[in-house]
Amino acid sequence: MNALVLGAGGREHAIACTLAESGEIDRVYWMPGNGGAVIHPQLTNVPLLHGDDLVRFARDRTVALTVVGPEQSMADGIVNRFNAASLRIFGFPRRSAQLEWSKVFARQFAARHDIPVPQTHVFHDYDRALSYLAKREGESFFIKADELCAGKGALFAPDRASGQRALELLFHRRVCGEGKQVLIEEAIAGEEVSLMAITDAGSHQIFPLVRDYKRLHDGDLGPNTGGMGAYAPVTLPQELIDRIVDRIVEPTFAGMIEEGLDGAGVVYFGVMVDRDGDPHLLEYNMRFGDPETQALLPLLASDLYQLLSCACSGELERAELSWHNDATVCVVATTAGYPLDYGGETFPITGLDGPFEDGVAVFHAATQYQNGKWFGRGGRIFAVTARKETLCQAREAAYRTIERMNFAGIHYRREIAG
Repeated sequence: MNALVLGAGGREHAIACTLAESGEIDRVYWMPGNGGAVIHPQLTNVPLLHGDDLVRFARDRTVALTVVGPEQSMADGIVNRFNAASLRIFGFPRRSAQLEWSKVFARQFAARHDIPVPQTHVFHDYDRALSYLAKREGESFFIKADELCAGKGALFAPDRASGQRALELLFHRRVCGEGKQVLIEEAIAGEEVSLMAITDAGSHQIFPLVRDYKRLHDGDLGPNTGGMGAYAPVTLPQELIDRIVDRIVEPTFAGMIEEGLDGAGVVYFGVMVDRDGDPHLLEYNMRFGDPETQALLPLLASDLYQLLSCACSGELERAELSWHNDATVCVVATTAGYPLDYGGETFPITGLDGPFEDGVAVFHAATQYQNGKWFGRGGRIFAVTARKETLCQAREAAYRTIERMNFAGIHYRREIAG
């Protein structure tokens, strides 16, 4: 049987490689993929197609399962097209995916189902938003675009000046979508954790907790990014995990069923636990996280293809879901200008050929392989993930590996899981 993975980043590389390990899969088509496909003999890059052409490709190549990586594909309705063609696809229809592609909708959904979130106000024009910030002088906020922004639509505003700059970016420069709605959300101090759960719209199973690092620089400084690294599993007191599940996860899935937000997919919960130990939902992502997936999938002991197939068939409850009793650390390498400037020209990369020590994998995000050499294209270039018996061993292996790699302007955080 064949599988198809949509997307071009490190998350999709991790999904494609893990699917290829299934004994039931002969070929994984990766659309459009990247240079990392050459690492695995069962992966094949194919040109990017859209709409009916994509549906036709899946049918002609006898694709048994399609997995949607990027959020934009779901917002564009590709899952709806596949469902209409009776083709099996893992991902949410456009209406369900609205929990991610509209933060305003997500906040309204949370209010309807008594899910705790930071105090949030929605503004439709620049002047009223700026006036609100002036009245809350001395407070810290996150200013967020309503629309999709590749994980970079949340701008931290610790003071009025930075808040004004964020509003100018979103309302006037429209760096994320059309700039029609902007959310101003209180910044809660505490401990952030990522929880992902797979669902078939009737039942769900929870994955191990992951911690990601969104800010560009060490010490959680600099702008928000799509993610600079992650580690798993995160160890929290069981009482706190139960609180997160009871107050956020279970009401979310109950609310989705109540409102007919169906589909088979992964729901990502970004959660902040405040200093009093109370969890707050920061965001929904209606897909595998990036780079959380690069940290999590190497721990999966179950067959990923069988797991996702059961979800698509509405039989998730009978699926086996087991994990290795190890730890992983994932470190992301980016170009110097990321996340504001991705650069336009390719550049050579050294050190990607390996071989790498046992338990280490490199997931490619923006690479090309030409004439036996590696090149990068800008942004997040690759992620090094190490799986070892302990978190300390995994961290040492990840940094030991990434320090062997180099390209002009390489940047990565040096305290992931530190």
